[in-house]
Amino acid sequence: ADRRKASVGINTGEDVDAQPDFVITDADVYAFENVTPYVEWIARIMSWINLITCSIRFFAFLYSEMPIIVRRALEDAEEEAEEAEVSDEASPEELQEEQMDVVFVENHGQDAGAVETVTKSKAEVDEGEVKRVGHSQGWQCFVAGCLSPAIQYECAFTLFPVLAVVTDEPLFSIYALFEICSWKGSKTVIDAIVINFAKMAQAFLLGLLFMYTWMVLGMVTLRQQHDDDLCSNMFQCFMTYLFKTIRDNGVREVLTEPGADFKFPHNLYDAFVGTDLFVWRLLWDIMFQIIFIYILLAIITGIVIDAFGALKEQKEADEDDLKSVCFVCNIDRFTADQSGIGFDKHVKFEHSPKCYLFFLIYLQRKAPTSMTGQERYVYARVWPEAGAKDFRWLPREETFTIHKGEEVDETLLEVQRLNSEMLKLHTKVDTNHAALAAAIARIEASIS
Repeated sequence: ADRRKASVGINTGEDVDAQPDFVITDADVYAFENVTPYVEWIARIMSWINLITCSIRFFAFLYSEMPIIVRRALEDAEEEAEEAEVSDEASPEELQEEQMDVVFVENHGQDAGAVETVTKSKAEVDEGEVKRVGHSQGWQCFVAGCLSPAIQYECAFTLFPVLAVVTDEPLFSIYALFEICSWKGSKTVIDAIVINFAKMAQAFLLGLLFMYTWMVLGMVTLRQQHDDDLCSNMFQCFMTYLFKTIRDNGVREVLTEPGADFKFPHNLYDAFVGTDLFVWRLLWDIMFQIIFIYILLAIITGIVIDAFGALKEQKEADEDDLKSVCFVCNIDRFTADQSGIGFDKHVKFEHSPKCYLFFLIYLQRKAPTSMTGQERYVYARVWPEAGAKDFRWLPREETFTIHKGEEVDETLLEVQRLNSEMLKLHTKVDTNHAALAAAIARIEASIS
């Protein structure tokens, strides 16, 4: 009993001798004294484990993704600088300053010390400009990293476990549950809701309008049947309708119960006559139940189900397309099987998407000055300085093996034609050689 009173005083903050509002059983005391410490200890251990895993994930993210983000920030800064240099022309003040520098150097050309001083000053200015540009690029990279949503998410993902360990409050680790949203199955559910969110919002607004109209109609015709504690004015009544009628038994929850002397009508006359207005109240209640709870909520549910069906059909169509059509050149399976080396070998060896992806990554990391002509051509199409990207460099319904067979046939025909011409030429050469030998023999005979 004393432990029970102590538990009441500790957990309620009231006087121990005061009568508690609830009774603490022996099982509750056992749970407070023996089970709760172990639960708290396990929660602390889980918080430390969560902190370690999140820290490893954060540093792995910085190692793998941060260089890419920084490189993209530098590329964007360089592109903006190049565009600014091309678009901005030299101002008259800059031109006048350059002319004054030239005149100064010409007038002091014979003075080697003056020329050396000017050269040193220009070198110092160039060095200061390089440092300024370096600091500017570093600041741009830092700002780009801070503004990156991925980095912000990872920082928050690591910050909350730190708070959970420092404050000894394991509830901060609940933030890790947001990672569920990135799972494949969760993305399907989220996409199904997001795709038709506008339609569901419109249906919900339509339901609110219908509820307000139905409430006004009920207040006008059935004012005495509404509970005064729930519907003293229109705003309170609307909040009551919104809070109670959707989740419970419809508008029945906001109406008063029939009186002690109420009886269901025995005939048609009793149903339409009297202060209870039984038939109208019955129709008003049933129509609200059917229209709002059954039809409108079913419409919203149907919108979500239709979105799931559309996503499933789109996924199946994409999978069928990848299985029957080459992702790179758009050649169908039948053509590749009949005229080429086979569709499976074609997508694995000839037009593997991974190879094209690695090629683009290779171009992105390679210096433009060391690119070949073909690499520079592809780079200019994929990352143009202005305009949209151009992917005409990719093969379209063409493969080497299919055209190789056609070229072999053409080459064989050409070889056969050349062989026939060579035979004719050999015959002519032999004939001319025999005639020449006979002529030489006759000349030698006449000379001798």
